[in-house]
Amino acid sequence: MKRVAGNRKLGEIRVEKDPVIERIVAGWPIGGWALATVLYVAVHALDLVVTRLGNGAKVFGVLFKALGLLVVLLATAASDKDLAISAVLTYALAYTAEFGLSLASYYGREPIGK
Repeated sequence: MKRVAGNRKLGEIRVEKDPVIERIVAGWPIGGWALATVLYVAVHALDLVVTRLGNGAKVFGVLFKALGLLVVLLATAASDKDLAISAVLTYALAYTAEFGLSLASYYGREPIGK
């Protein structure tokens, strides 16, 4: 990634294409992409429901999200190794991108009260 000099706004970060990564990702099975998308949406939907239930439910929500992902991905790995690998890598990329964007939005704004 290249930054535009002098500015700290998220909208001014440019991402350049990497042809090596593009070729690797393009070779993953489409079923893995679909499985990762379904899991990602399901985890966020469960998180939304658990958040509305309160603090006690959050602990169980985190546990069940992790166990649910593990069970689905292990069952997929037992039946189709390539599909499971592409699903795990796609989910990891989506989770990492979400984490990076949340860090950039948190640290990219001005401090409150100073």
